[in-house]
Amino acid sequence: MSGHVHEPHIVCPKCSNQIALTESIAAPLLEAQRRGFEEKLIARGAEFNRKADELRQQQDELAKARESIDEQINRRLEVERKQVVAAEAKKAREQVADDLSAIKQRLAESEQLLEARNAKLAEAQQAQAEALRKQRELDEKARELEVTIEKRVQASQAELVAKARQDVTDELKSQVSQKDAQIDSLGRTVEELKRKLEQGSQQMQGEPSPSGGRSR
Repeated sequence: MSGHVHEPHIVCPKCSNQIALTESIAAPLLEAQRRGFEEKLIARGAEFNRKADELRQQQDELAKARESIDEQINRRLEVERKQVVAAEAKKAREQVADDLSAIKQRLAESEQLLEARNAKLAEAQQAQAEALRKQRELDEKARELEVTIEKRVQASQAELVAKARQDVTDELKSQVSQKDAQIDSLGRTVEELKRKLEQGSQQMQGEPSPSGGRSR
């Protein structure tokens, strides 16, 4: 038999004749296929490098975010503390002003009572003594009120600071979790690209040469 009996054939798309796929005909086809595979391999390599760069960038951003957690917490706590102090101080001033207004009103009433009793010195003196006693009571109540206000300010401040710290911590933990999930997803994509690149490299190394051997 002829040596061309076992050669592969291709069908001409125009005349439908079978054409023996000799080495001279197959070589350009194999070369074109090899170039196409190499181009795809280069493109996949570039995509792998781009994904790796994105992963490194996001890892750097995540590291910076974690480093700034304490700083952000401290800044927010400071803001919350100032707001709490300002609000409680305003409330305390308003309360003291109301108490002082009430005291002044009562003192004015006492003075009017004293003026009405000018004719009766003894009653006036008694009224004055009563007014002084009330003044001492009001002063004591004012001092007690200041102590109570101070305790309430401290308690409210501690509670709000704790709540602000927890809110900030929860928010930042959520952001870190989202970043971790993105990094995990990118890591899986990179691993898949690496696997495909390794498979492609193995396929190219195992591609048969025109003489029937394997390419090096």
